[in-house]
Amino acid sequence: MARRDIPNIRRARLQDVATAAGVSVVTVSRALNAPATVSARTRERIDAAMQAVDYVPDLAARGMAKQRSDIVAVLVPTLLDPIFVDMVRGLEGVLAAHGMHLLIGDTGYDPDREEAFVAAALGRRPDGLVLTGTQHTPRARRLAAGSGVPVVETWGIEGEPIDRAVGYDQRAAALALTRHVLDRGYERVAYVGRPVSGNGRAAAKRDGYLAALRAAGMAVVPELLMECVTSMEAGKDAIKRLVRRGGADAIVFSGDRIAAGAFLHCLDTGLRVPDDVAVCGFGDHDIARLLPGGLTSVRADSVQIGRLAGEAIVDGRVDDGGPRSVDIGFEVVVRGST
Repeated sequence: MARRDIPNIRRARLQDVATAAGVSVVTVSRALNAPATVSARTRERIDAAMQAVDYVPDLAARGMAKQRSDIVAVLVPTLLDPIFVDMVRGLEGVLAAHGMHLLIGDTGYDPDREEAFVAAALGRRPDGLVLTGTQHTPRARRLAAGSGVPVVETWGIEGEPIDRAVGYDQRAAALALTRHVLDRGYERVAYVGRPVSGNGRAAAKRDGYLAALRAAGMAVVPELLMECVTSMEAGKDAIKRLVRRGGADAIVFSGDRIAAGAFLHCLDTGLRVPDDVAVCGFGDHDIARLLPGGLTSVRADSVQIGRLAGEAIVDGRVDDGGPRSVDIGFEVVVRGST
């Protein structure tokens, strides 16, 4: 492929900003690094000048001088799931108020990819690190623990956190959701979730489902356990396999997206929800409320998880004797699908 010529446009410098604002370079530097030492009117002139000349501060150089980058790295397993998008939104709101910005990585539910992201992010000297779950590769955990910056693990609260953890008990939530389905009188309850290998949250949800069956004195039927990706198409396939072929009369899904795919397939094929099969999900997304009759789901405040993670980053890594894990709780929201 031929190289495309790119115009050689000179990058704006502090002197260009100073000239445009009618102040000295020293004043511009103070406005950027110690804004409280410059009057509000002068800062406004400098801000206008920066926009006029398209000046972009050298954050790397400023970070070296200040010994901080004002960057927080956040790693999520996917940006296709609204719960993680909402969490990032809550996190960003808190950090933006403190002049901090996000560096976002999508790990694709791959522990090795998460490890590579952790190494790459820490190489950029962030002021904080936000991870998803408490299960990581040994090296990722060592890198995070030895980084010297605040580390917050989100969603899962099982095990010993690296620094701080914010989330809820996903095993207890899956147990409560499955118990609700069993209390409705369903006898062949299936479970569909992500592969549990390397995914502590997926393992916790499946364990909760199994615990509910055991508590009810019901046998675990291997044919009613299914692992798959959390896509709507996978939900459609799960219904075909578990209801049409396996005889399930209820399915607990590990996420609303996959549950919605199953629900819509029922509408297309004439399966009655919940008479022929009960369907429930996890996350309580908008789609859970918009499906006909509504989808029974587990609700946890995704935005609040992000906000609390942001507050923990801003507070810094301190051993104040307070709780290292914060449980925000959950709610089983019952709708027409069960």
